Amino acid sequence: MTPWLALLLAGVVEAQEGEPAASVEEDAARPARRRPDVAFDWGGHVKAFAVASLPFPIDGLPDDLVHDLLNPLPTAPSGQGFLDGRLHLGLTVDWMKLEGAHAITTFLDADAGTDRANKAVVDALTGPDGLAALAQLAELSDAFGGSADGGFALPSSGGGLVGTGVGLRAPEAFPLTWWAWDDPVGDLRVQGRTDRLALTLSPEGMTLTVGRQPISFGTGTFFTPLDLVNPFSPATIDTEYKPGVDAVRVDAFFGFATKLTVVAAYVGEGYLHEPTPQGTPTVARVSAAAYGQTLVGVTDLGLFYAANRGDHVFGGSVVSSIGPVGIHGDLTVTLPRPDLDEDVFVRAVVGIDGRPTNTTSLSGEVYVQSFGARDSSRLFEVLGSERARRGEVWLGGPAYAALAVSQEITPLIQGSLAVIANLTDPSFLLTPSVGWNVSNNVSASFGGYVGLGARPVGRELVLADLPEAPGAEDLSVVTPKSEFGTYPAALFVRLAAYF
Repeated sequence: MTPWLALLLAGVVEAQEGEPAASVEEDAARPARRRPDVAFDWGGHVKAFAVASLPFPIDGLPDDLVHDLLNPLPTAPSGQGFLDGRLHLGLTVDWMKLEGAHAITTFLDADAGTDRANKAVVDALTGPDGLAALAQLAELSDAFGGSADGGFALPSSGGGLVGTGVGLRAPEAFPLTWWAWDDPVGDLRVQGRTDRLALTLSPEGMTLTVGRQPISFGTGTFFTPLDLVNPFSPATIDTEYKPGVDAVRVDAFFGFATKLTVVAAYVGEGYLHEPTPQGTPTVARVSAAAYGQTLVGVTDLGLFYAANRGDHVFGGSVVSSIGPVGIHGDLTVTLPRPDLDEDVFVRAVVGIDGRPTNTTSLSGEVYVQSFGARDSSRLFEVLGSERARRGEVWLGGPAYAALAVSQEITPLIQGSLAVIANLTDPSFLLTPSVGWNVSNNVSASFGGYVGLGARPVGRELVLADLPEAPGAEDLSVVTPKSEFGTYPAALFVRLAAYF
């Protein structure tokens, strides 16, 4: 041992021997140093989808390039593949929690490149020089034999078609989406997106969440009039993970049975009535809502108000039961923003749920919306409106009913069948599926979507009869005869592994 180290140790020992020992009372009087409660959690999934669309021919529609481009419905079989991976991380320190989730999704679409090219062509055809562009396109089509087989295809995604539910993109106030590969004329795309990135503070009696988070209201299963921000449609395969939006949310709790939620979310620019440049904050890019609910006996009552993209939306909800049968309902009355030139409209849903046996569950709903088209020939007009294009609504008629039955075949295999009916066409959407719990963290499902109803009819476009600046109505070459009769058949396979 060196002399310096020996002297240092000796000084430490003398100092300790010279200090008086602390009494038991002094130790008890000292405030205890509290260690914060810290918890870290993580998880995620990997999902693979294969989707095939099997359209039907349209009677009366000429088979040439012009008519194929203007046709809003697919006419050729198509296939899509998706591989979606998501990692979720969460850190909790006492009453504060920071959580985030990032997803990477690979899209393989046999018609993706030509879809985007076609949309650009259609935009040109409906512009101020549309008639001249149509005449040139018709001459080009005749030169190539009048066929669309030279590489032009129809959009393979859009309103009324099956979606996987993964890779969805909600509007972003702060861009957190990137593309590793997005060839404008190719079929492969790779997208990365941060779906969750939020800080939650939970002092006594309330919760404050700031950042990217999912926003949903209402009790409806098939039809969701209170869910105004990126609602899922029943034609979505996977709805277990809703993409988040940039929002501020406060949940305040009053006693055991009363809760008030106030939220403001960025919902992005409009499609048809938004003249301001991208990124400019306006009331039309914000959805603010307040939802209060309380429990009265066995009935949960809620009141709702939203200032949604300039609209004023008033509503309410109820959840109750009669014996073993559950009852739920939502109602909204919307006062549209003045520049939309729309009438006040109502949306409402009433539903029931029950379990006839221990292995069987049933649910049904009836839904009405006062702005729907009673005449099926106006269906595309409704589905082409701003509300439908931004995802707020997905149905074009005024009245619907839905029924779903789920049956446990074995403890690991579940079968289900859902039917959605447009009551004014009438037409139907059937969604059979089978789910298999392969193991504790692996599942598989198989199913399809089948539309039943009167099929649409086509018409020949006569260029000489068109005005110099043709509009969308002038260029319409397909007339729907029923809503779900326009849907192609679709088959899907879904595999998922969780960790």
